[in-house]
Amino acid sequence: MRRPTPILLRAAAGTLLALAAPAAGQVVSPYTGQNAPVEVCFAAGTDPAYVEAMTNLVRLQNQVFGATDYHTGSRWPGTNGMPISLTWSFVPDGLLITSGGEPTSPSELFAKMDTAFAGQGGRAVWISRFQQVFNRWSEVTGVTYTRITFGGNDWDDGAAWGQAFQAGRRGDIRISMHSIDGPFGILGYNFFPTSGDMVLDSDDIAHYADPGGQNVEFRNTVAHEHGHGLGLSHTCSNNSHILMEPLQNTGYDGPQQDDIRGVQFFYGDRFENNNTAATATPIGVVTPGATVSFGTITLPPANTPVPGAALLSIDSTGKFDWFSFTVNNLPAAITVTPVGTTYDNSAQAGGCPGSPTNFNALAVANLSVQVYSNNGATLLGTASAAPAGSPDTLTLPILAAGTYHARVSSTNTHTQPQLYRLSLACPTPTITQQPTAQATEANATVTFQAAAGGAQIYRWRRNGLNLVEGGNISGSNTPTLRISPVKMGDAGNYSISATNGCGNTISTSVALTVSCAPNCDESTTPPILNVADFSCFLNRFAANDPWANCDGSSGFPTHNILDMICFINKFAAGCP
Repeated sequence: MRRPTPILLRAAAGTLLALAAPAAGQVVSPYTGQNAPVEVCFAAGTDPAYVEAMTNLVRLQNQVFGATDYHTGSRWPGTNGMPISLTWSFVPDGLLITSGGEPTSPSELFAKMDTAFAGQGGRAVWISRFQQVFNRWSEVTGVTYTRITFGGNDWDDGAAWGQAFQAGRRGDIRISMHSIDGPFGILGYNFFPTSGDMVLDSDDIAHYADPGGQNVEFRNTVAHEHGHGLGLSHTCSNNSHILMEPLQNTGYDGPQQDDIRGVQFFYGDRFENNNTAATATPIGVVTPGATVSFGTITLPPANTPVPGAALLSIDSTGKFDWFSFTVNNLPAAITVTPVGTTYDNSAQAGGCPGSPTNFNALAVANLSVQVYSNNGATLLGTASAAPAGSPDTLTLPILAAGTYHARVSSTNTHTQPQLYRLSLACPTPTITQQPTAQATEANATVTFQAAAGGAQIYRWRRNGLNLVEGGNISGSNTPTLRISPVKMGDAGNYSISATNGCGNTISTSVALTVSCAPNCDESTTPPILNVADFSCFLNRFAANDPWANCDGSSGFPTHNILDMICFINKFAAGCP
């Protein structure tokens, strides 16, 4: 049985109404001449007062029949979130179309479209436009399509309009075209599941044949009508493009964020049935220097991302998506990133945009990612600490060669899909402790300390060059560098390079400043140490200058004969 479906009907000049087609045995409403429930949509520029009046009238009709406004109707048979395969076909010219309330007349799809596209490549091109629409819906949702032809023709078996699918003879979705209301009025209408049949208005053939954007006006019309055939109702927005808005728009191409979320709610994403490790979706190989991004939706021809949309989704609480990846004795990092924007997705009420109802599609679910060993059972790690709307990254140490499994799920309760992307990378070490600057005297001992997560090899550097295994330097290949005794030539800028199979990370560069204790007058010309330094020391000693407390004693008196002996010894050792 066919359910009520939007029909675009002319209500006044420049105005389009979307009304529901009557089903057998249903009461006809006194308000519109059609059965309820109904939806209305209007052409751009329609008087707002008229839009409001007609919408209120239709609402009264819906109340009479106990209906309420909604964004989604019912899906094709099955459980929400589970994929489905549909078939589609064209009806032959001459088949009587009887369903829409307009006068019964034969379909003329092939005659009209062949003529209109004669200068653009003919039948092959306009059929390819239909195929593009179904391919696009299949790319972004869990719906797959197969076209049915019959008897070697481009159309189906020609059974009477309204006849249900029959394998090898006609599709679940049958497509026709005939005159509905003249040009610039109705573009077409489509039945909700479980009949997805589509009727296009042959009087608007000039719009369909507009070549701009690979006939984007035509493709968006077909994609919109088939959106109803998948179970979507109209949605209004004042800040986002939505294919299922009542007013046609060619400022975008095909399903957008809200449309994709709606159909993924019904049928899941294109990788559905990956609910176990055994049916995991492969996402790539961990490779040094490369990041695998999985789940981004792009639009031809420039392959620009669809704003706020992704190929992947967790459609409701308790669902799991499994993925597999390959690694060969390398660390691995996997990131789950929620995708979405805050946008108005109001139910149609009066005109569009109507009263805004902003929805945050970025934070529907709090996502979690877990990684399991290649048997799909041994848990290796979990990342779930980030709040809803923020990415979570799980970094794992070196993994033996093999295939591993990642499971994405949500940790909160939700009833709408959360779109997301995955990325897989070979992570370079992360510096967890930076070295600190040091100041010391010559002949003393100094230590630099650093740490890095995921490092296999350490290498200390001075002034950008690696230090060598010897002399007064030890630990140049460990997180701890020790220099003893410090020489004047050891002064410079020190950093550490931490390396693993994915690459290397270099710490911040910090200074080692070395002073020469006997060089009291701080001379810089040779000989640096001379009699002037003795005079300088004696003057500072007499003045109780802290600099002259050579042995660093803290007793009383701090300045004594031991400081003179200390200075003489340091003078004798020189400035190495």
